[in-house]
Order: sequence, then C-alpha cells, then structure tokens
Amino acid sequence: MALESHHPMMHLAMTQIVSNIMDMKSMRRPRIVEVTGPVAVKVAYHNFLAPTCCNESTALELVFANDIVMTGILGKQLIKISPDNFLFPKYQYDELVPYNATLNVTRQERIEMDSGTRHWEKISYKGSNLLRQAIPRRYNSCQRYLAAVDKGEFKEIDSIEQLVVPKV
Repeated sequence: MALESHHPMMHLAMTQIVSNIMDMKSMRRPRIVEVTGPVAVKVAYHNFLAPTCCNESTALELVFANDIVMTGILGKQLIKISPDNFLFPKYQYDELVPYNATLNVTRQERIEMDSGTRHWEKISYKGSNLLRQAIPRRYNSCQRYLAAVDKGEFKEIDSIEQLVVPKV
C-alpha cells in the first residue's frame, strides 16, 4: 500500500487499529489479521470512501471495485489496484536447498536464516507465549493493563525483550 503523507485513509486505519486494540477482551491470543492487519485497513478504506463515493452507497461491490480512481473524504483520491498483477505464489518454498555442507533446509527457512527475518506468525507465536507467562490473567485486556500501569501496580513494557517470565 502506498499513500501520500497525512492521507486521511491512513489516519482512519490507525484510528481503527488503536480502537481494535483497546476493545480487545484479551491480549493473550490476538487475532492479528483482524486487529491490526488487512481487516482494519479494509474497514478504514470503506469508511474513507463510503461518505462521498458511489452516491453515498455503502454497497461493497461499488466501494471495493478494482482499478478505478475513487474520491473519498476531504477530496482525496486513491485507486485500489487488482492484486492479480502484484501477488504471486511462493513457488518451491518447500523445496530442500543446501544451507551449508551438512545441513539442508527448506527455501523458506534458508531465506529466514540468511536475511535474519522471520515470518510474522512465528514471531507472534513466540511473543504471545512470553506474554501469556509474564502478564497475570487479571491484566489480560489492554484497558486493564494500562489502568494497572497508571496505578503503579505493573511495570510498563516497552518491547518484547523486556518481558520477564516469573519464576514458578
């Protein structure tokens, strides 16, 4: 996705994401795709176009049409390009390739090892396990956690590396 600086569609997306995070009943198993991912952006896209597009119609087939320049709130324009031209399957990612003289790994694992990056699902799983162990159940929602931080009951966490798993 590419947008100009301070585009209202992105403002709506970030507002939707913050709202979704604050409305989560539990931080222990977040539905990332819905809370911060494509679903939040889709809601923002719809809210950006619906008031001014398509004779104020909220019909999804009109609002989510591909390859048409649309004008949304504040007179800003955008175009949703068909994903067929840009998204390609990952061919042969399960194929075994040599990593060194003694180790064969899948192409996906080799890319992760060489680049130092990991798939978001793996990172999310590790992070959620640490979070489950480090944050007591009574602070399982964002609102409860922030209220506890304000009261001084719980130390604020700036990054996943600061999570300290309590000794049992």
